[in-house]
Order: sequence, then C-alpha cells, then structure tokens
Amino acid sequence: MLEAAKAGHEGVVARLLALSPLLVHARTASTTPLHLAATNGHDGVVAQLLALSPQSSDARDQGDQTALHLAASNGHDKIVARLLAHKPALIDAVAASCQTAR
Repeated sequence: MLEAAKAGHEGVVARLLALSPLLVHARTASTTPLHLAATNGHDGVVAQLLALSPQSSDARDQGDQTALHLAASNGHDKIVARLLAHKPALIDAVAASCQTAR
C-alpha cells in the first residue's frame, strides 16, 4: 500500500483497499499512505484515502507533520485545497518545527 500510494498508482490502491480496507492505516514508523500521496502530488490517491478514512487527515509523521504540511511544502495546490475542504482546521496544525501550513 505504501509504495502504491507513493507512486500514485490509483488502480492498485483501489484494489488493495477493496481487499483490505484497513490498509488505509498502514504505516512505517514515520509515514502513512496519505502522507506519501500528498508529498508526491497524487490527488486521486489522496481522494481515495480520505473517502475511506476521513480521520486519516489527522495522522502525523515523525516530524509531527500532517499530509497538509507536506502537500503545502511541496507545492501541491490541488491537494492542499482538497485537504482544507475536507478539514479546514488542519490549517492550524503545528508541526514539531513550530510551523503550520499557512
């Protein structure tokens, strides 16, 4: 799941989630599928993950960053807009670096 999300393979992500919806919560010690998709600009994967697990937008990585922090820092405007439409309060989430996505 993590590699499919990172690479933006929407069809693979959809098939994996159909087989095991709990894969939406897969993670390494430092990241989640949503973080990887947001970092790499894969809006279709972000949409699938949020649809299945709306609360996944609250997940933090090793730097205490949300997917919104990562999308914003990598210039993925469409994903930033999707995440803010999903949960406007994410704009004020503070990472370990004391930064918000503002």
